[in-house]
Amino acid sequence: MLLCHQLRVLDKTRLQRKLGTVGPSDGFRFDTALAMYRAYETELYKFDQVYRYFCEAADLAESQNWDVLKELREQIEAVYVHGYITNQALAWGQFVDPSGTDLLHHCQLDQVPNQHEFYQRHVKARLDEAENRRVFVVISDAFRYEAAQEFTQMLNGTYRFEADLTSQFGVLLSYTALGMASLLPHQVLEYKNNGTILVDGKPAASLDQRNAILSTVDGVAIRFDELVAMKKEQGREFISGKRVVYVYHNRVDAIGDSASTKANTFQAVREAITEIADTVRYIINSLNGNYVVVTADHGFLFTETIDLSYRCLIWPGLSPTSDSTSGEKFSISVKPSSVSAARSSETI
Repeated sequence: MLLCHQLRVLDKTRLQRKLGTVGPSDGFRFDTALAMYRAYETELYKFDQVYRYFCEAADLAESQNWDVLKELREQIEAVYVHGYITNQALAWGQFVDPSGTDLLHHCQLDQVPNQHEFYQRHVKARLDEAENRRVFVVISDAFRYEAAQEFTQMLNGTYRFEADLTSQFGVLLSYTALGMASLLPHQVLEYKNNGTILVDGKPAASLDQRNAILSTVDGVAIRFDELVAMKKEQGREFISGKRVVYVYHNRVDAIGDSASTKANTFQAVREAITEIADTVRYIINSLNGNYVVVTADHGFLFTETIDLSYRCLIWPGLSPTSDSTSGEKFSISVKPSSVSAARSSETI
């Protein structure tokens, strides 16, 4: 009974109680960016999660032509948008304001790893333990932190695997090309004036280009649907002689980044959780994998009443442009001293 369970998780009174001092006049109160970051890791992500749960339940009710949630849905939307998202953005904004802190330029928080350190921390460190080590990395485009939290619970419960959830400080600008590049093995990331991201001087946009980069560390890249379609012996032959296997999954971003389908974003998250879990199970049961890292290039924001999918970001040194063919409509006129970070992305 998905609907009944989710309605117990979230109703208007409980949401408003959970919001506490997050009303429009009060806002969030955090002394440091690190304090706010840790708060999202432990508590604030639940707003995004229970909002997703409620929307799923409300969609199910409407599909049955039930009007029982119509009024409540409008109230939940108002509280989430005006009580949570708006105030969260204002609170975070004070920490990335160039006139207030140097976070934007130094892009570091104490004891929080950066996304561009992913390969060194989660892959190379494991490989260095022994010559026979192999690491599987599953990268799901736009698979955000709160979904990863639910996914971790599923692995530890339904699938009886041993999984834990950690976070990393994502790159800025937080979009696919830069996020994907930062997860690859590299010494230097470069942003060219035409928008191309280079990994140690090499392009990394396509699967073939990522394969070329991974080949330098005895690695290989493959799309998740191609991998799980393989029979056991085919899969084992594919990874034979490879120490690093990157598996690319794209459900959430493919749905949420298109105007014609973005209304189904939360359905895509539900499907992504199942698909990634099936991928991990295939790796462990069919490929004898015993170390799998699941991560994302970036997350997403979604509400039912405001369009948060805009690509034109206004920032000091950042100006809009209309000549981009990739859909990422921005250009940088003044670059920070290093690759910057602005939002958390998860690793499992």
